[in-house]
Amino acid sequence: MIIKILESKNKGRGNRVLCKCDNCSNILERKYSDVIKSNKKNHFCNKHCQSEYFSNGNACGNLNHNWQGGITKHIKGYIYVYCPNHPSNPKNGYVLEHRLVMEKKLGRYLTKDEIVHHNNGIKDDNREENLSLFCNASSHTIFERSLQKQNYLQGCQSS
Repeated sequence: MIIKILESKNKGRGNRVLCKCDNCSNILERKYSDVIKSNKKNHFCNKHCQSEYFSNGNACGNLNHNWQGGITKHIKGYIYVYCPNHPSNPKNGYVLEHRLVMEKKLGRYLTKDEIVHHNNGIKDDNREENLSLFCNASSHTIFERSLQKQNYLQGCQSS
């Protein structure tokens, strides 16, 4: 939190800023450019205050300096949404978006056994009409194999 901007009399030093440590509220003097021009959201008097601040849960969700709006994309293409209070109790607070869309459509939470399938095969296309629900992994696997067999047979007929 910035308290006051100080005018520097020494030209080489640049303008300085008085701000508070976000952990212990000590008054700090920092370079104007370090505080105003950078995207730093937090200011600390030392590493101890910084680690204490983050270990107390103050950097969760939108308070974290790396916050991206609560949406992230997995390397395999699935979209995750930040829902820390979801009953599936994810460790990092993120839930698969296609499961959230299906839960909204059904008006209930999905069980851990239920599988949501993307009809067009595009893993980040989470439109309601593109999703199907299977009661368990076994029924989803049977469906996937029947699709693979159909595609194989169609390929053989066209040759």
